[in-house]
Amino acid sequence: MLIKRKKPKAESHKVLIAEDSIASRRALIFVIKKLGYIPVEATNGVEAVEMAKKNLPGMILLDVMMPRMTGLEALKQMREDEETAEIPIVMLTSMTESETVVKAVQGGANDYVVKPYTADLIAQRLKKYMPAP
Repeated sequence: MLIKRKKPKAESHKVLIAEDSIASRRALIFVIKKLGYIPVEATNGVEAVEMAKKNLPGMILLDVMMPRMTGLEALKQMREDEETAEIPIVMLTSMTESETVVKAVQGGANDYVVKPYTADLIAQRLKKYMPAP
């Protein structure tokens, strides 16, 4: 008899921040903590994929330009993995050309935020995709 395993539920109070800039990560951590959520950090795309699977966050803030693996490549891997496929992902990008935004949306991103962003804009996205803490 086969036992069908239930997919683990994402821990909705965790927010994965995948950002190679320490200053940007620190600013995002501040906003996330202030709103009552728990930040989890990744400094590159490879770490982002690993941390998403390990922590199953309620939401991911994913920078487009990162070392080792781009945000778009990480997005693709997360969307192809059953465990992380449904987690809301908001892309963070300094690239405003429409081609990057189109690639992110076609790749499965739920939303995107153009840098430089404000704390209010990040708070809006958290409120949109995360349940109240």
